[in-house]
Order: sequence, then C-alpha cells, then structure tokens
Amino acid sequence: TSGKWTGQVCNGFHIHVNDAHAYRPYRTSLAMLQALLHLYPDDFVYKDPPYEYEFTRLPMDLILGDQDVRLSLEAGLEIKELERSWQEDLAHFSELRNGVLLYDNK
Repeated sequence: TSGKWTGQVCNGFHIHVNDAHAYRPYRTSLAMLQALLHLYPDDFVYKDPPYEYEFTRLPMDLILGDQDVRLSLEAGLEIKELERSWQEDLAHFSELRNGVLLYDNK
C-alpha cells in the first residue's frame, strides 16, 4: 500500500514470531533462500551489482555476509551443517564480546 510498489500486487509472506528466544531469523532467511533456489532454479536470479557502496560483489553476498554462505546454499548444504561450520568462530566472538559488555546478557 506504500512505497515503490504502491497499487501493485506483490506476492510474499508474513512471519509472526511467537517465541523470540526460539526464533532464528538468519537461519530462517537461509532456509527460505535455499528453498527458492531449489523450487525455482530457472526463475530465481540475484540482483547484479552495484549495491550500496559495493560495485563488484553480488549484493546477496553482502547481505548474507559471505560468498561461501551463498555457494553452500546453492550446493544444497544443509542449514544445520552450515551453522556447525561457524560455531568455533561464534564461540571466539562471544569470548571477545563478553569482555566489553556493560551488562550481563544471559
């Protein structure tokens, strides 16, 4: 009803989060992207650069945070396996983060 698509029918979905502690938005996004890649291999296309400040890398790689994530999804790697691959880095980040937190974040 507003914005650049005013007056046009746009297909999509709406997610209602019922448990904020259980919901994993990044995991959900990865799963939806992988489903689209699988269901519509001939129709799905990535937006070409430029995007924001970047003129060479795919916008999707910037949004996902890494080209390897996109390539893993395209190859059909299970989301849980992809998540396992970055657990060591997340643990290291958490240690660094805990050293600068002002409040207990439990």
